Amino acid sequence: MLFRSRAICRDAGAILGCGGVMTELQRTASGIFHIEDAISLEYLRDMSPEELQERMIPIDRPLNWMGVIQLPSAPARGVIQGKPVLVKEAQIRQYSQRDHRYRLYCGNQFLGVGDLNAAGTLKAHKIFTTEIKQDDLI
Repeated sequence: MLFRSRAICRDAGAILGCGGVMTELQRTASGIFHIEDAISLEYLRDMSPEELQERMIPIDRPLNWMGVIQLPSAPARGVIQGKPVLVKEAQIRQYSQRDHRYRLYCGNQFLGVGDLNAAGTLKAHKIFTTEIKQDDLI
């Protein structure tokens, strides 16, 4: 069941006949992110480049619920260009836990996110690169 706190305030106000207002809402966690790990902007501004690098979270880490498809370089270039790719050209390394959405890689390079349909065709959903980096190939 999905919890909707604003709707609860509205519904309680309607039942009481007086309206309902939320004055504050604080999200304490979302996926891999937790409020205990948050830092202030002031602290962030004072961090050294090395400290900033240590705190960086790889772009694909929050997407760990998605499956993983490893693409050879030619199909990977096609996906980046928006072309559909047959799944037989790709290797599924981890199946998706929720739907048909997958993280796409070429070697060690995270390319983006794609959708695998029932016919076995992979199509780009969101791509985060414009080229294949040769040094990331396995």
